[in-house]
Amino acid sequence: MMKSAVSDTDCRLSVFVRNRYPLISYNLFNKLLRNRDVKVNGERVKSDLTIKKGDLVEVYCDITPVPVFENGNVFIVYKPKGVASDGVRGMEGEVRERYPDYFLCHRLDTNTDGLLVFAKGAKAAEIMYGAFKYKYVKKYYMARLYGRAQAAEYTDYLLKDGETGRVKVLSEPAKGAVKAVTAVRPVSYGEDETLAEISPLTGRTHQIRAQAAARGHFVLGDGKYGDDRVNKSKKIKNLCLTAYKLAFAFPAGHEYVELNAISVELSPEKIKLL
Repeated sequence: MMKSAVSDTDCRLSVFVRNRYPLISYNLFNKLLRNRDVKVNGERVKSDLTIKKGDLVEVYCDITPVPVFENGNVFIVYKPKGVASDGVRGMEGEVRERYPDYFLCHRLDTNTDGLLVFAKGAKAAEIMYGAFKYKYVKKYYMARLYGRAQAAEYTDYLLKDGETGRVKVLSEPAKGAVKAVTAVRPVSYGEDETLAEISPLTGRTHQIRAQAAARGHFVLGDGKYGDDRVNKSKKIKNLCLTAYKLAFAFPAGHEYVELNAISVELSPEKIKLL
């Protein structure tokens, strides 16, 4: 059970719960209401009412992060869409509240769901930070791309715009731009879209989304680099991008080389490309 007092201005109960407990989705919140698992000032409620400053909200729900894979050094969990990777109110906060000596090793965009890696303790964190830096961790995404995308390796230079939060895709090196390389492998084709496995070979901000969109194959549901008219016509409200698999490639003799024998992968029902 989670208990919180309303300290701000009046607001809807759903807004308060979503802001305070970001791992509780709107659908889960409605399920909690139906089951009378939400209390306001000690009374069970079944509707999304307006709450006031000073009200006490109690939510009977276990949102403990469950590992998809775990050994003595790493703790890999699933991060839902709409939840930040880092920060007290993100997945990092949820994990470290329970395991204070676990350290977040990389990040996913807030609207991208999928596998997130934590290291157990400072020594493991130092090793895993290096593993991501030296590309010993291979990341794979599943995405729904607009149009008929072909197998390719995208190579561009990305220039970040601090004011808009977007990156500009350049074909040639430029001052302030960083090189980005992304491999795309089509899995299947629909009428006007492609289901693709995508592997970023570099780790740049919005790399997959920006590079795909620059070629006319934006990730469906993307409100930043995509086409709102297409998204609305398909009734897609979420980014169709999931970090679904991790593979390890530590060099021979590395103390974590045993991880090379495993591939951490989400089950098909966890890959949410709707």
